[in-house]
Amino acid sequence: MAAKRYYAEIMMPFRAALGGYIAKIESLGVEMIAPSHGPVYRRPQFILDAHKDWIGDKPKNQAVVAYVTMHGSTKIMADRLVDV
Repeated sequence: MAAKRYYAEIMMPFRAALGGYIAKIESLGVEMIAPSHGPVYRRPQFILDAHKDWIGDKPKNQAVVAYVTMHGSTKIMADRLVDV
């Protein structure tokens, strides 16, 4: 997923530190993650697992092609791009 991949690449220089922070959060038994810049996560393991994936050593070859179409022509273009 492009957005996830982009977020992951930004975090790569900090992945050693992030791994330690994630382990510390998990050891505290946190029941909720409430960042100041996004939604509240009532299932913290979901977001912690996502961060572990993003800082992992095995990158994925994935992308998201986001589009909006009123008459279907943009969908046709997006479908062709995905098929390449």
